[in-house]
Amino acid sequence: MASNETIEDYISRLKERPDKGSVTIIGVYNERSQPINLYLEPWGDHSPGIMPGAPYDVVAQGVEGADLLEIYFQDDAIKVWSLVEECQVFSEGQPVAY
Repeated sequence: MASNETIEDYISRLKERPDKGSVTIIGVYNERSQPINLYLEPWGDHSPGIMPGAPYDVVAQGVEGADLLEIYFQDDAIKVWSLVEECQVFSEGQPVAY
């Protein structure tokens, strides 16, 4: 996975490989009054704390109909478990976890 791609570049690259499946984008927003950590598993990578109101996008690619992601909300964190090879988290179009 390339960590310097913008969200637009990442999505374009994934769409060049339709045999790997469709691209899914899930928006994640922090509506709490404090930052919260976001972890991308199984890689153990994490983003800087998600600031209140800050938009984040989880982008994954996988076969249609297959489970791509599992999202767990914990007291002090959000854990995104990727069940596919291609998955990154972006904030304002820039990668923050991959």
